[in-house]
Amino acid sequence: MKRITFITIVLMLSLHVSAQYLQIPIDSAAKAIEKEALSLFEQRNYGQALVRYESAANMRQKMSTEKDTIYEMDLLFQGKCYFHLKKIEEAVNKAEKLVDYYATNFSKTDFKYAFYIDNLGLYQASMGNFADAEKNSREAVGIYEKQMKNDDNLAVMLEHLAEDCNGNGKPSEAINHEIRALNILKTIYGEHSESYLEEIIYLKKYYENNNNADKAQKLQEIIDKLTKESDETSIKIPEMFATPERCHIYNSDALLGAKQYLDCDLKKIDESEISLGILLWTKTSADITIKVDSTMAPLFLDNNDDHPIFVAFMAAVTEYDLEHHMKKIDTTGLKLVKQRVEGFYRRNKATLGKCREIEKWFKE
Repeated sequence: MKRITFITIVLMLSLHVSAQYLQIPIDSAAKAIEKEALSLFEQRNYGQALVRYESAANMRQKMSTEKDTIYEMDLLFQGKCYFHLKKIEEAVNKAEKLVDYYATNFSKTDFKYAFYIDNLGLYQASMGNFADAEKNSREAVGIYEKQMKNDDNLAVMLEHLAEDCNGNGKPSEAINHEIRALNILKTIYGEHSESYLEEIIYLKKYYENNNNADKAQKLQEIIDKLTKESDETSIKIPEMFATPERCHIYNSDALLGAKQYLDCDLKKIDESEISLGILLWTKTSADITIKVDSTMAPLFLDNNDDHPIFVAFMAAVTEYDLEHHMKKIDTTGLKLVKQRVEGFYRRNKATLGKCREIEKWFKE
């Protein structure tokens, strides 16, 4: 008996060791498939992405890794692929499997669980199952509210809950959730943003479904007004960069604008919108700190902060800091900033005119 037991233990140990060695190449192979799957997903080739995510998930199941967060992601993206392929029932099944997996292995109260059940609710609503969708969306909102964040994630969950309530014949409750979502979007993005304008039309629908014709009509007038104003730069750009939080949202736009300005030919383009955006973003953003050094300050004593060279300087610092994830420019960065501003100056010298003080600053 002892010998049999001993042999059994040795066999189990040997199998465990073998599994450890086998797991490494399996994990590497799965990661390679998942990388390819993500690329296909980003290319919107959902069919081929799905095949790969399913293959990777099967490999990970065989590895039997406890609390496998990558397997979790495989399930998430399988559901997303099915949803994009209009195979909603399969999407629901994958979302349910993900919710069960996460609840069993991780948590039923954290923000990721809230995301997953909200996602499940979205798929259920797409099937017309508003009863289960409302239940899941309501739970998601309840969990996420405990995070004490009035952010875009909560806004999306409230939008889903509003749609579910409306689908369940509760338009008055849908109105309350939608107004709350819109208030969040207005705070984060502004009332002239695409996010706000694309969502406010649902509030009108809920008013109509609740027999609030007067409110629906007044809201349409507001929508028409905001839509017309949204094309006016004098309104939209200041709104985009009104707070540090909004500036952070538009960091990628600020970086793109900075590059476009530094590489532009002032004779060929109207740079006023880009210039305004750069100045407003740099003034308000909390992600970078720009100080005009003592050698450059005298060049702008007349407070002419919209001078193209000054804008180029702000653009160059923005470019460097955002690309290098730095809040404050360093010595190396200042040298590169000067090079970028000098390139802008040389390219546009005929338009700007010669400025010896600027040229002196380039050499310092």
